[in-house]
Amino acid sequence: RNTSRFNYNIYFAILDASGNRVYGPLNLTNNTAWGTWSDLNVPRFYSLRIAATGDNRFMLAWRREHRESGGWVEDIYYAVRDTNGGAVKWITRFTDSTAGGTWYYYPALTALSNNRALLAYSRSGTIYYAVLDSSGNTVKAQTSTGSSGWSPDAVQLSDGRIVIAWSGSMRFAVLDSNYNLIAGSTTLNNPAALTGDAYVSVAADAAGHAILTWMDSSWDYRRNLYYALVDGNGNVLTPPMIFRTSQASSPYIETSYEGYGNTSWSGDFTPPTNPT
Repeated sequence: RNTSRFNYNIYFAILDASGNRVYGPLNLTNNTAWGTWSDLNVPRFYSLRIAATGDNRFMLAWRREHRESGGWVEDIYYAVRDTNGGAVKWITRFTDSTAGGTWYYYPALTALSNNRALLAYSRSGTIYYAVLDSSGNTVKAQTSTGSSGWSPDAVQLSDGRIVIAWSGSMRFAVLDSNYNLIAGSTTLNNPAALTGDAYVSVAADAAGHAILTWMDSSWDYRRNLYYALVDGNGNVLTPPMIFRTSQASSPYIETSYEGYGNTSWSGDFTPPTNPT
């Protein structure tokens, strides 16, 4: 009999530079509980993120939720693994959600200099961030941006400053090299997004700029992909503009939901003559 029961787990594997699997996959969470959406204390895992630090460690973060009699519990968990797959930091609960109380969701991980990583997330609708070292210790305790939103992404610029951007109305803020808020939050007004802005991805160039790309918010009306360019002083160098429009009769174009819609690259690149 089909009862729509489920079981969630997170797996970890390591590939070499040629794409060959050299470790894993390892079941990190070892969850054996099966259940339905109405069952209590059956965990689910979402929004897995990974970042590699300069000392060759992998930092992982994700959202874990389960239902209790008093309501839902939504927390951010994290762990650190080395390049041999060994545990540097065992799975650790980073936040303090209580049933029916504060919720934490939409984690984002960004590698920083000095073998650190920035963890950004939404706390009951407000964007927070923290900084961890590659041993899993907290360097900067959770700090509020003071602005509402969801689904953040972040990048460290070439001058050491950090840009965090998030969805809702499209906003961004800038941190200095000591992880203090120095600019923003700044709203990127985008009249072309008739249903709102969502799922931003942030990358850096070599000149101290952050490149932001995103899509329309509503799942049933995604007509455009958008772009903006900002700097480490909080200035908007290129305001929101459309860089790609759906050619379909029913407008629908989208990119990553997870902050991986664009990335930086360096070196020579020759596009194919006849791309397919």
